[in-house]
Amino acid sequence: MTEKYPSTGLNNFQSSVFTHGQLRQVLSAYGEGVLRKNWRDYAIQSDKTQTTFCVIERGQGAPMAVIYSISATKSQNNNGQNYFRVYDGEIMVFRSDSFIEALNVFREIGKLGVKKSKKFKIIK
Repeated sequence: MTEKYPSTGLNNFQSSVFTHGQLRQVLSAYGEGVLRKNWRDYAIQSDKTQTTFCVIERGQGAPMAVIYSISATKSQNNNGQNYFRVYDGEIMVFRSDSFIEALNVFREIGKLGVKKSKKFKIIK
């Protein structure tokens, strides 16, 4: 049997909210961050209603800390539309129904030289 996504290791990952295509795009953004922004590691947390992709920073001798994350959450109402949130640490900086907009903010927020105090418009 051939693997559907051979280069990503996503074949046995059961993401209940991100689609495989969306998760591949998030992993691609993470790869860009590793090359450009010195991101070190990531973690994926998933349950039936939410999947979160976290970028982890490793300090020398310090505990690991989540620095950026993008989250997909199933909508509670009947429209079935998922919504996406981007966090800087524990602070939500962006929310949207558009995955692409959230992904772009996720890419932008971790760039070197972007001040932490920069506010992003929350889209509802």
